[in-house]
Amino acid sequence: MNVWQIILRLAPFVKPYKSLVIVSFFLTLLGAAIAQINPLVLRYTVDTISQLLSEGKTAPHGFSLLFFISAILFGKEIANIAIKYGQSMLGE
Repeated sequence: MNVWQIILRLAPFVKPYKSLVIVSFFLTLLGAAIAQINPLVLRYTVDTISQLLSEGKTAPHGFSLLFFISAILFGKEIANIAIKYGQSMLGE
């Protein structure tokens, strides 16, 4: 039995919950997209710190970078919590 045969056999049982399945897939896709924020922030941080060092700037110039990165990562974690909560509610 291949995957498509299994899906076709499960379709009648899943049909009443079609909207929940679609929202669950959307939350999973959104969670996967949000997981890509960490590498992007890391690249931005390394590039910016390299630029600050090459310009000879000191630590006080990096505080705006610190607050910016902290705000982005805090927002990402809040979104991740909301996604995980939504997935756990839909999964029950």
